[in-house]
Amino acid sequence: QASNDERIALQLVKDDRLEDVVKFAHEAIGAPTEWLGGYYSNLISRGELYAHVREGQIVSTGECRGYDQYPYQIQYADIGVIVAEKERSKGLATKVLKYLKDRAEDRSLIPICSTEASNVAAQRAISHAGFYSTYRILQFDRKPIAQA
Repeated sequence: QASNDERIALQLVKDDRLEDVVKFAHEAIGAPTEWLGGYYSNLISRGELYAHVREGQIVSTGECRGYDQYPYQIQYADIGVIVAEKERSKGLATKVLKYLKDRAEDRSLIPICSTEASNVAAQRAISHAGFYSTYRILQFDRKPIAQA
């Protein structure tokens, strides 16, 4: 296992790899392929989707997504990572997040990222990549209206 301080290089994903990254993400996190196809196609067209490939296989993906469609958030880049199940707990997510953080800063953007409260492994990777929690986002659900 490589040192956690070692940097990695990710490849910018091109249109010809769309099917591969959709399959990878579907297998890694179970997201619907139809949604992933549209979402990733948009990221690819914007030059915001990266892949870490080892021996011809995608082992992680990362996104560095700008907010140019929201004028009040144009200074930020939302970064995220997906790691293949067999590659988890080896420090790869931290390395990918550091790489994406550098790409955001190269674009003079402030990198931000988030995860679910229950995803302790992701919280650890985010922290190891140099991020800290400033705000908490709470989700409120409405109670169903009782029918008379």
